[in-house]
Amino acid sequence: MKKKILAIVLVTLLLAAAGVYWYLQVNKKGLVKHFIQQTISDKTDSLYYLKYDSSMIDEVNGNAYFRNIYLQSDSEQAALLKSTDSLPNVLINIFIKSVSASGIDMQAYLENKVVHAKSIIIDGPIIQIINTGANQLKLEDTLAIYKKMVGEFSSVKADHIEIRACTFISKNKNGVIQTRMSNANILLTQFKVDSTKDYSNILSYFIDNISATVDSIYFKGKQQYEKIYLKKVDYNSSNKSLDIAQIVSFTNDNNIPTSKLNTLHFNNLNVNAFITQHKLQTGKVSSAGGLVTIYIAKKSEANSKIKTKPFEFPEAFFDEVEIGSLQLGNTTLIIKDKQHPEKAAITVTNVKFSVSNEINVLEGNNLKNIIDRADWKLSTDGFSLLTKDNMYTIAIKGIELDRKNQSASIKQVNVTPRITESEFVRKSVKQGDFYNIQISNIKLNGLNINKAINESIIDIQQAALSLSLKVYNDRTLPVNHESKVGKYPHQMLLKLQVPVYIKKAIIQNSYISYRERAEASKEVGNVLFTGVNATIENITNIPERIKQQSVLRMKAIGTFLNKGQASTQWNLQLGANNGAFDMTGQITQMDAAAFNAISLPLGMTSVSGQINRLNFSMTGNDLQAQGKLTLLYQNLNIETFKKDMEGDSLKAKKWANKLSNALIKNDNPSKGVVRDADFTYNRELNKSFFNLIWKSIFEGVQKTVMSKNALNLQKNLKQLKKGNKKKKK
Repeated sequence: MKKKILAIVLVTLLLAAAGVYWYLQVNKKGLVKHFIQQTISDKTDSLYYLKYDSSMIDEVNGNAYFRNIYLQSDSEQAALLKSTDSLPNVLINIFIKSVSASGIDMQAYLENKVVHAKSIIIDGPIIQIINTGANQLKLEDTLAIYKKMVGEFSSVKADHIEIRACTFISKNKNGVIQTRMSNANILLTQFKVDSTKDYSNILSYFIDNISATVDSIYFKGKQQYEKIYLKKVDYNSSNKSLDIAQIVSFTNDNNIPTSKLNTLHFNNLNVNAFITQHKLQTGKVSSAGGLVTIYIAKKSEANSKIKTKPFEFPEAFFDEVEIGSLQLGNTTLIIKDKQHPEKAAITVTNVKFSVSNEINVLEGNNLKNIIDRADWKLSTDGFSLLTKDNMYTIAIKGIELDRKNQSASIKQVNVTPRITESEFVRKSVKQGDFYNIQISNIKLNGLNINKAINESIIDIQQAALSLSLKVYNDRTLPVNHESKVGKYPHQMLLKLQVPVYIKKAIIQNSYISYRERAEASKEVGNVLFTGVNATIENITNIPERIKQQSVLRMKAIGTFLNKGQASTQWNLQLGANNGAFDMTGQITQMDAAAFNAISLPLGMTSVSGQINRLNFSMTGNDLQAQGKLTLLYQNLNIETFKKDMEGDSLKAKKWANKLSNALIKNDNPSKGVVRDADFTYNRELNKSFFNLIWKSIFEGVQKTVMSKNALNLQKNLKQLKKGNKKKKK
């Protein structure tokens, strides 16, 4: 209906202008007023009557002026026609402040039944269209009166028609305003309706040689609160351009705009195709930007009654769309949950969108088709949101999407705590990890953007990024006995709600730190890896992909504790139901004293000597890990500590240290024999995947370093400790 509004206005205004011609024609007979009124009545089944306050006619020069003209429907006749089911679908009421015409060719009219004038000026018209039938106006309804009024003329034309300060209002049968146009100013030149009277194509008479400006246009949507405002509309047929200062839409009763686009410009606009073929054909479309709100819903809600699309672009507005290019400036994108409006919206700032190639969409148009088929680019400063527990802010910055090259980049993704470590400890009732994560320089190649938008599937051939991962845990807090079974990294991947496939991920120059405050020493140890580089292949939770390849593989290298080079290889079984995995690892030569950054605060033990190499391999599942370890070292010494009486510092255990060093093996190999250790470690079910890895490696190290007597002594001490705990209970 919206695309016919301009035609409706011009048709009804021309009707009034045609009345002027008839006025002049009958003037020679001295029956101007009576004849015009009678003509209107006769040609509309007495439904309409016309009156005006005063007139001035110069029949010699072909000039005329009329003031306060009324063209209105007769209520009694309308009721009669309605009772006989003869009432047209639309009624039109018109008031015109004044009409003036000059250069009327009276002789041509009398001889050839043609209406020709040089100039017609229509000042201050107010036009009301009332829909009496179906909710949607039809072209036939709009043209019904026009046909009756000008049907006897072989030609109607004017060099110049000017419409000033026009107000147009359309209402439904209940009197609710559907469309309102305010202060429209229209200039038609070389206007002509020829003898063919092709009324089906009558709209085309109003698209050439026309310029129009409108202060504001209002459209009511289908739903109760839906409405759209267009402000400062300017159309020029000679330039083939359309400019709109602002489009604002509302979809809710809170009177807050859901979209607001500023400074829209269309060039090389084919209005003939727009009207006659229902086709949007234009060159460049641009907007300075503004505000757009979109609503999202989960897949399970797809068949629900919840409306998940905003009222901004009707699905079947055009039969075909052809756009040369598209440019959207800085826009704020608001993303809301339609089902849960109480949830905080996500605000994406400074969104820019451009389409470089020609867009051509057939068989019905919607935004989805444009997004699917065009070569577009999108960039934005990013957005932020809070985690469900409000403990972290997730900020995504510097996003760029390129559909033509199927690529994307993100400058940074930050997961930042909103409180300090000390506040986290103070508020926690049990042990838990405290994170600070920064992912930067993310590059995605081979990104299937259509799948991401239409199916919410992440499908990427290669991803590259740099990671900074910092984790802190305070073991002085009460133990968290909640089971962590089923929470290995690959198990968490399988539980993601979003289908994911990343063929290959490259991690570059990354930083990984796990800091822990020990219960006994109250000191903090830092397990640190720097300069980490890794490749990960087959990251997926899609069943079809897992059937083809069931193993997620990772290779990583980095610097351990700023001293030794470490490398690992991981195979995580995506098809297993028990968390199965296997891995190998190696640490090259390093000073054993470097381990004191971990061993002293976490185990109140210091070591000295030289580590030449550590190799290990293991397999594991939800419950345990087992494997083999080789640790080559020399001149190894161990010193244990305890807290002093004040609890402020560590104090060496002299006698225990003598005993410990007597029970360990200071070198491997010893006497030319290399000792390997087979180990098995039963998982503490409330501890993490990486705790299992670390404890399993430590089990192998102990078996390598300690003598059999020392291992037996350690075993007995553990059993004694467990027995004492049971007695206390």
